[in-house]
Amino acid sequence: LFARFEPGIQRSSLSSFAEASPYIMTDVRLRHQMDRINFSFGAEADFSRMIHTRLYLNYTQSENMPIFVDPLVLGVWNVVYFGTTRIVSVNGEVYADITDEDNLGGSFSIRTNSNSSTNNSIPYFPSFLASMAYQHRFPFGLSIGATMQMVGRQYTDLAESRSLSGFAVLDVKAEYSILPRWNVVLMLGNLFDQKQTWWQGYSGLGRSVSLGTSFAW
Repeated sequence: LFARFEPGIQRSSLSSFAEASPYIMTDVRLRHQMDRINFSFGAEADFSRMIHTRLYLNYTQSENMPIFVDPLVLGVWNVVYFGTTRIVSVNGEVYADITDEDNLGGSFSIRTNSNSSTNNSIPYFPSFLASMAYQHRFPFGLSIGATMQMVGRQYTDLAESRSLSGFAVLDVKAEYSILPRWNVVLMLGNLFDQKQTWWQGYSGLGRSVSLGTSFAW
């Protein structure tokens, strides 16, 4: 079992906002987010030397949390600050060395939030996030793997009148060692060509294929 209480300041910058939203205005006001309360409680367990799990509950109460808004639906976002934002999440992680050649890992987060000024959820805060990854290594230098990312529904305005549907994206990767330090990588992105929308009006890449190589010395 474990418990943590970690209040603190999350420093903001234009680059951190641009990383969160590449469609941000360049003249946004910058304020550092103050986490008055950041409390986690949970448990970790190893069912064997091969399987490690972690499950925990987190509660955060923040002031000056950046809230991304686009009231005119122009496809460009501003950042506003008001009220106190409370977030409750249930989180889980698992990692397994199934065999010497097979690894599996995954995580999930079920989240709810509310802002004291609007009594609604803040925009662009998915209710569910999850990811899973698997890799198998062959003895002749080939490794194959797959990753899946799942994103739940998220509102796009302060009134909760518009929202984006959730989605799941599967990527597949193969890597082969031609020489000890020379690798060739083939990636199939968004294998099932799922529509993925993180920001209103902007869709992610559809099905894609990429081929690359790397050499280390």
